[in-house]
Amino acid sequence: MSRENKGKRPIALPVVLLLLVFSVTGNVLFSTKNIQHGQDKLEIKGRIIFQAVENSFNHAKYMAEWTASLQGETANSPDQARIKASTAAGFLPDADAFQELLSLAEEKNAADNQLTGSKESAAVYLSKAVDGLQQIGKGSGQLTEEEVQFIASLHKLYQAVYEKYDKFPFAAGAYSSSLIRFANGMEWIEVTAEVQKQLDSFMPQQ
Repeated sequence: MSRENKGKRPIALPVVLLLLVFSVTGNVLFSTKNIQHGQDKLEIKGRIIFQAVENSFNHAKYMAEWTASLQGETANSPDQARIKASTAAGFLPDADAFQELLSLAEEKNAADNQLTGSKESAAVYLSKAVDGLQQIGKGSGQLTEEEVQFIASLHKLYQAVYEKYDKFPFAAGAYSSSLIRFANGMEWIEVTAEVQKQLDSFMPQQ
C-alpha cells in the first residue's frame, strides 16, 4: 500500500453515522410532537369536561337556593309562587346544564363500551320539571298539596345534586395534568353517575 493511500481516511462510515444520527433525531422529534399533540387534545377535552361539571354545579347550587325560596312562598305568597314557577318553566330548558354533562358521560362510556343512556336521563328529568312548573304557573289561589310536594321534590333533587359535587376536585381544574385525567374519565364519571341516579329518581307526585 502506498504512503498516499495510507494517509486517506474512509468517509463512508462517518457519513453513515451522521445520517443515522439525523434519522434518530428526526424520529425522536416526530414522536415527541405526536405525544404533545395527543396531550394537547386530551387537555382540551378535559377542559370541556371540567367546564360542564362546573356549570352543572353552579346550576344545581342556584336552583337549590331558588327552590328553597319558592318553598317559602307557597303558603304566604301563593300568587307570587305561581308567577315564579311559570318564569322558571321558561328559563329552565336553556339554563339546565345537566344535558351537556351527561352527554359527555355517555360519549365517554360509549368509547369504553359501557352504554348507560345518560343523556336520556337528563331529557326525561327536564321534561318532568318543566311540565310541573308550567302546571303550577297556570293554577290560581293556594297551592295544592300535590303542587307543594312537587316543589319539595324539585328542591330535594337540586340539593342532593349540589351535595354530590363535594366529591369533585374543582381546584384541580387549573392544572394540565388534572385536565388530562378528566379526559380519561377520572374523578368526574363517578360524580356524574351519582347525578344521573338523582335525575332518574325524580318522580314528582302528580
